[in-house]
Amino acid sequence: MVKSLYLRKFCKIFRGAAIILLFLLDSYFGFSQNINDNIRFDRISSENIKLEKGLSQNSVRAILQDSKKFMWFGTWDGLNRFDGYNFIIYKPNTKQSSSCLSNETINSIFEDKDGFIWIGTEKGLNKFDRKSHKFTQYRKNTNAFYGISSDTVWTITEDTKGYIWVGTQSGLNRFDKKTEKFDVFLNIPFNNNSIVNNTILSLCMDNNGYLLIGTLGGIDKFDLANWKIKHYFSKEGEGNLSSDTILNIVKSKNGNIWIGTRNGLNYLNVKTGKFSVYKNKPKDKWSLSSNIVTTILEDSKGKIWVGTIGGGLNLFDQKSGRFTNFINQTNDESSLSNNDITSIYEDANGVIWVGTSRGVNKIDLNAAKFMHYYHYADDDNSLSNNMIWGIFVDSKEQIWISTDDGINIFNPVSQKFSFIRNNKNNNNSLASN
Repeated sequence: MVKSLYLRKFCKIFRGAAIILLFLLDSYFGFSQNINDNIRFDRISSENIKLEKGLSQNSVRAILQDSKKFMWFGTWDGLNRFDGYNFIIYKPNTKQSSSCLSNETINSIFEDKDGFIWIGTEKGLNKFDRKSHKFTQYRKNTNAFYGISSDTVWTITEDTKGYIWVGTQSGLNRFDKKTEKFDVFLNIPFNNNSIVNNTILSLCMDNNGYLLIGTLGGIDKFDLANWKIKHYFSKEGEGNLSSDTILNIVKSKNGNIWIGTRNGLNYLNVKTGKFSVYKNKPKDKWSLSSNIVTTILEDSKGKIWVGTIGGGLNLFDQKSGRFTNFINQTNDESSLSNNDITSIYEDANGVIWVGTSRGVNKIDLNAAKFMHYYHYADDDNSLSNNMIWGIFVDSKEQIWISTDDGINIFNPVSQKFSFIRNNKNNNNSLASN
């Protein structure tokens, strides 16, 4: 019994030392080296038994939290609004064809400064008005001179003047909300001041007011003030873009640019114009898990999350240059649901949402780490009983705990318990335990 007591106390001391060690590692490296053991994924899918009605479909291509704190998920089969408990699903409706969603396959979701939700689909651009609860559709019309250039909408953003920019399968579009007209920008052969390619998969406004355009033929840097375009292409050699197939462009907090490509992760130093390239190295477990980088997030704590096809999710530490990889584990329900990552988003509470081809995953890095207190028969400094009925904190910050075996008073500073119990020989003791 004595050996057991000492062993238990040793374990408590060891656990405390381990926590301090992890804290020091986190302070030095930016995240704990065994963070893979600490992160747990909470899965939400169309088969989720926790919800009466889950996602409409499991391929989550786009994620947004709007200004009203609702979560929106764009899937291959419907637009989903989630309030934390229930889903509302939007799909095309033949009876209300003009005021409903134009298509069920969602590629992008964006909220503008006026609170309208813009949805890019395989068959048109949609604007959702939360007041009227109706959609306005914008479809390609060969007879409309100021119409959208293509029905396949991949990406949406807004500039400082309130224009909506839309990247499509066939051209870049600027939408004027006042006139309801589109200006179209296309590749013009032998014209260096036109966009380099008409298939536009990503758009990003940088800190200097330039529109960065990710295409299947490289990156365009569009000076909206002077209507000049600068091109970035992949070339052999250090400091250049690793691929012309641009899948995602994200602005970093320091103003530099992260780029996901078909052949690696790229980091553009805006001042020098040089690219740093990160690729998978089969013999290096700390390298990028896959070279097909589909989506990137820099979270509120400065951590870089990188989604790939086939390689799962990566967490990149810029100080050490290491990637920590998270993949699906067949027998682990708290692991990533799938290794094909299609979207990553951080909500207002710091929760990371990861869209995959098998549902959306939640990571709550702020979730409390629980210390557990139990009754141990061989430990006088443990709870008197594990059945807890009530908890109260007094003016001295001591914690009073009512149990099935009397009152426990816990001092959080000394980590000591004291007890108030019934004593048959003392009329001034507790009446009952």
